[in-house]
Amino acid sequence: TIVGATGVRNTLDLTINGLQGAGDDTHATRAGIPSRCPAGARLGLRLTNPVLSRPPAQSWPERPRRGTIEPVPPLPTAATHSRRVPELDVLRGLAIVLVVYLHAYFRPWEVTPNRHKVALHVIHLFAHAAVPAFLFMSGFLLARERNRGLAAFAYRKLLRIGLPVAIWMTAALAYRLWREDTPARELFADFIQFDISGQYYYVLVLIVFYAALYPVRALPARTAGIVAIAAFAVNLGTVAWYQWAIARHGLDGEFATWAYRNPLAWAAFPVAGLWAGRLADPIALARRVAPAALAAMVVLMALYLYRGEHDHAYPVSYFSVVVFLFSCCF
Repeated sequence: TIVGATGVRNTLDLTINGLQGAGDDTHATRAGIPSRCPAGARLGLRLTNPVLSRPPAQSWPERPRRGTIEPVPPLPTAATHSRRVPELDVLRGLAIVLVVYLHAYFRPWEVTPNRHKVALHVIHLFAHAAVPAFLFMSGFLLARERNRGLAAFAYRKLLRIGLPVAIWMTAALAYRLWREDTPARELFADFIQFDISGQYYYVLVLIVFYAALYPVRALPARTAGIVAIAAFAVNLGTVAWYQWAIARHGLDGEFATWAYRNPLAWAAFPVAGLWAGRLADPIALARRVAPAALAAMVVLMALYLYRGEHDHAYPVSYFSVVVFLFSCCF
């Protein structure tokens, strides 16, 4: 379709300059331009695709300079669903700092003033939201994973996560075999349980969730939301049971080892991340619920400090209903 220079329906602008002589008239006629155009005329030729055309009510950007081709605005595609989310980078960085703090300092000295101890407990409460945040982000990114197949997904995770962990766990095993008197059988058992050193339980939990959630990563948002509610209920019940058991028997030995590695104690976070990843605009939802979440965090922190200072019952690690709910709000 050939329209005037002032037309608003436009996807591609071409400029034909200096049509000269009868030969040029012939070429112009083949191009669909009337042959009566005077020699040396400059005509604006616009090829219109009705699917990509904009409504007449909208203004089109300024026409490009002579001899240029105006780019067509891209249409929304599925690729926009997997774009980078800057807010996750902020959350990841904050979680890293909190994990470093949590493993650099566990309990105060005897000479530490009480007001400083209270401040440390508050930081501890935030720090215990770091691992849940990592699990949430893992579920979120899994929901937006490109469909490259299970083999490609497993290979990529093996290189990025499995290989570094295997190297450091092997190094820890070799060091302990060299320096400790612990029987080799016990050390190899620790190695298999991801308990040879550090906090490798997280990797074992992550492997379980990747295996369980990968086949259902493309669930509709509504269905994923129902699954997330169920996972929250199961997780809450598991943490409540651990809180009851720890109050009576403590947290040590094999019980502690497998408490940290129990997927039911973490299920709410990766499944909630999977649900959020299926939403069209999860950041908009997060902004809407942020005031209520902040108010709940204030209430939970007050309860946390009251029980800790008044009843001398600060929670043990992650196994507390208050810590769990605070992490959900975080």
